[in-house]
Amino acid sequence: MPVAEIIKLPESPMHEARTGAVSIMDFRIRDKKTEAGRKEMFNLYIKRHDRINNWDLVDRAAIYVVGSWLYDKPSNILYKLAKIEKYMEAQNRYCEHRLFYKKRRFG
Repeated sequence: MPVAEIIKLPESPMHEARTGAVSIMDFRIRDKKTEAGRKEMFNLYIKRHDRINNWDLVDRAAIYVVGSWLYDKPSNILYKLAKIEKYMEAQNRYCEHRLFYKKRRFG
C-alpha cells in the first residue's frame, strides 16, 4: 500500500482503519532495511500522532515505529514527545520509552 493511502487511514472514524494504519507502519518499519524507509514510517506516525487515540493503537506501534527509530538518535525528539499534554498522545510516551528500557539505554 502506498504511503499516500496509509496516511488517509487514520482519518477514518472506524477504529479498524486506524488499527490497519498503525499495523502497516509497524510492519514496514520492522522490514525496512534503509534509513530512509524507516524514517518515512516514523514521520508518517508522528504526522498522524493526533489520530493514535486508543491504547491498542499505542501498544500496536509506538514501541517499534517510534522507539526503534529514536533508539540511536539524539533524545531531543523523545523529550519533545514527553511534553505533550493531550491524554492519549501522552500515553504514547510510555510505550515509546519501553524499547529504551528493554535494550538498557537509559542515558
